Amino acid sequence: MLEDGTRTTFVGHYHDIVPNERIVYAYDVLFNDERLSVSLATVELEPVTAGTRLVFTEHLVCLDGYEDSGAQSRISGTETHLDRLGKYVQQ
Repeated sequence: MLEDGTRTTFVGHYHDIVPNERIVYAYDVLFNDERLSVSLATVELEPVTAGTRLVFTEHLVCLDGYEDSGAQSRISGTETHLDRLGKYVQQ
């Protein structure tokens, strides 16, 4: 919860995990208990000579007007998280 009382909630469920190959999960994002979006995401891992290739696919449904800015903010946030993950594993 933020200092101003606003709350963002991530509710996720893992549907399929294959070690070293694939993770499939679905999640909802809520803002002050209002559902903004529902997503299905797949993380695929493939061994390559230089390490591991990661392919991230997300199917996003924005609800009740959130689509105006929601999709782009989700893309930007996901790119930031994946960039940080890449820097971390390269250490």
